[in-house]
Amino acid sequence: MSRIRLSKIESLNFEADEYTTGRRLDPVLQLQCTGKGNNCAYQPESVHCENRGYDDYSNKIQWKCTTSLPANLKLGKVKVNCEQWDENGDVDYILKGSCALKYNLVSVDQGSDKSASTFFGVIFFVILAIILYNLFCGARRRDTMSGSSYDPNVPPPPYTPKNDQWRPGFWTGLGVGGAGAHLYDQFQNRDSHHHSDNFDSRPGPATHYESSTSYGGTDTR
Repeated sequence: MSRIRLSKIESLNFEADEYTTGRRLDPVLQLQCTGKGNNCAYQPESVHCENRGYDDYSNKIQWKCTTSLPANLKLGKVKVNCEQWDENGDVDYILKGSCALKYNLVSVDQGSDKSASTFFGVIFFVILAIILYNLFCGARRRDTMSGSSYDPNVPPPPYTPKNDQWRPGFWTGLGVGGAGAHLYDQFQNRDSHHHSDNFDSRPGPATHYESSTSYGGTDTR
């Protein structure tokens, strides 16, 4: 076992279920969740922290820590904790390999995403209703015209030039409705995979992950 200056360490990598070294004190887990509630039920596989130099306010080394988390979680407060080489000595000298990371996880509010999903669904069904209504009314008009009787004593209606402009018909509406239903179904499936209202356990393999970064300081034990 050897000592090292904390200020000379450029980066640290903390692994799940791995222990630090120990000399004066017992080894501890490299990753320690300090939050409350169900968020600590998930533990990142690893967290990488980079030395960002001394903070002028606290005169302690600051760290930039990054990991991959489910989309409904983000890194909260982080603090690198290392075993001091001598209990009453220079705090910059630590036991090599003794550093651990204390962190907490914060739930991400998905309210805006859920509102967007609801809005999209309402717009889709309104458009679909308009298409179906127009198709129904068009079919009624065609049935009325085809069922009318011919009276030779009634003069023909005035001539109206034929309009060749294309208008949507039954199959067009059916195709548009089917495509819209497929897109909405895909949107809902993606939204259900990406987000979770309540985080109670480790996510399954289909969970969407995102990079999360937080900044914190240093203390010793």
